[in-house]
Amino acid sequence: MTLLGEPVSSLGKRIRSTGQQLLAGAEKQIESYRTRFDQLDKVYDTFLKDLINVYADQIADIEFVDRFFGKRTLRFAGVDGTLYKKPTFDLIVFFGGAYAAEGTVSVSHDGEIQVKYDEQYLNRGLSVSSVLPVFINEVRIIDQSILVRDEYGEVDVAAGRPDQWVVDNTAFADYIMGLAEFYVGYALVTRNKPVDILLMDRIMSAELSSFYAETSPSRVDLDHESGLIGADAGGRPLTKTDWAYARRLFGNPALNTPPPRGEFLLPRVVRELLAHGAMTRDEIMQVLDLQGGEWEKRLDAVLKEGLRARDDVGPVLKRKKDRYYAVPQLRGLEDRVRTLLDDVCGRIFSDDETILYDERFKINGKWLTTSDLAFLSLMALFQIMRACWSNPTLLVGVAKDSSARDMKNQLLPVLNHVARFHGGFNAVAQDVPDTDRM
Repeated sequence: MTLLGEPVSSLGKRIRSTGQQLLAGAEKQIESYRTRFDQLDKVYDTFLKDLINVYADQIADIEFVDRFFGKRTLRFAGVDGTLYKKPTFDLIVFFGGAYAAEGTVSVSHDGEIQVKYDEQYLNRGLSVSSVLPVFINEVRIIDQSILVRDEYGEVDVAAGRPDQWVVDNTAFADYIMGLAEFYVGYALVTRNKPVDILLMDRIMSAELSSFYAETSPSRVDLDHESGLIGADAGGRPLTKTDWAYARRLFGNPALNTPPPRGEFLLPRVVRELLAHGAMTRDEIMQVLDLQGGEWEKRLDAVLKEGLRARDDVGPVLKRKKDRYYAVPQLRGLEDRVRTLLDDVCGRIFSDDETILYDERFKINGKWLTTSDLAFLSLMALFQIMRACWSNPTLLVGVAKDSSARDMKNQLLPVLNHVARFHGGFNAVAQDVPDTDRM
C-alpha cells in the first residue's frame, strides 16, 4: 500500500524501523567520534608539550606575590552563573543569576600553596538572581537578538515568527545571567574588603568585544530599542551621546590601554582633554606620543569627527581658536554610569519581594532590552577592571569551549605566521571537533 507514492506500514513496523535508523545513526556517530579521538594520540608529543609550561605542583612565584599583592594570605572568589527559561501557556519565564564561592590562599616562604574554601557558603556566599515572567508576544520587544533585520540593519516588521521559534531562540535569560555574573564580580572587587583574586567563568577579551559591538549606536535604534535612554544617571538623564562614549571611555592611560589606535584614538583624545584641559593639536600629538605626518592626518580626521554630530551622537569636542577641549557633558561620565549601574542592577537583583517585575525590568514605562543588559554588563566589566587596577586585584577569565576552536583556527596559525611558534594540528587531526574535551 502506498500513500502519495510513499510506502505505508503498520505502526509497530514503523516504530521498529525508526529504532533501527536511530541505532545505526548513533553507531556511525560513535565510530566517527572514536576515529577522531584516536587522531589526538600524538598531538601532545607533536606540539602541545611545547606550548604548555609545567610548574612544580602548588608552588607560587613568591616575587610576583610580594610585588603584586604585598602580602602572603590572599582572598579569592570564583563566580559562575545559572539560567532557566520555561514557557507556560502564553507566558515565558526567564531566570538568571550568579553565585560566588570564596576562600583563602596562603603562600608560604618557599612558595607552597594552601587553599581553604569558606564553610557555610549557602548562608554566607554572595549571590544575585532575578526572574521575569512575560507574555511570549512581548519577547520581541525586549530581545533584540531575535529581531529579523534587512540588509541595512532595519527591523523587518513584516517578518513574523511562530511562538515556539521565539521560545527556542530567545536569549534574554542568558543576558540576565551574564549581567548577574559581572555584577557579582563588580561587588566583590568594590566592597570594603575586596578579594585579591577574582575568577570569572568568562573570556574577558571576548566578552568585552562582544558587548562593545552589540551596543554600537549603529546597530541599536536607541530611540526604540533601549529602556536606559532617558533614565536618571547621577542626576542627569542618560543621553545617546552618554551611551556611545561610556562604551569607549575606559582603560588605563597610565598603562596605555587601550592604545590610541583605530577607533580608540578619539576616546583617548577625549580622556586626555578631560584630564589635562584644553590642548592644541601639537600638544595632543606629544601627550599621545604620535609621530610623523601620517599620524597628523589621522589625528586631524579624528578631531574633525569629534567636532561634529553623527547618528544623533555628539559632538564630543569643542574648539576655541587652536585649542580643543572636551564637552562638559562627558566630565564625570564614568561615575554617572556607575550610579546608573548601581541603581538599575540594585532593582533588578533586589531580594525585596515587594518589588514587582515591571519595577525591575522597566524604567519610565519602557522595557529594558537585551541591548540594555549588554550595556550594563559592559559597564560592570569596566568597573571591575577599574577596581582591579586600583586595589590591586588579579582578574582571571577561565576559558570555555570556544577557546579550543580559537586555539586551533586562530591562535596557532597566527603564532606560526609571526614565527613565534612552529607546529599545529596535522591534516587529519584538524577535523577533530572543537571542544575542550577533545
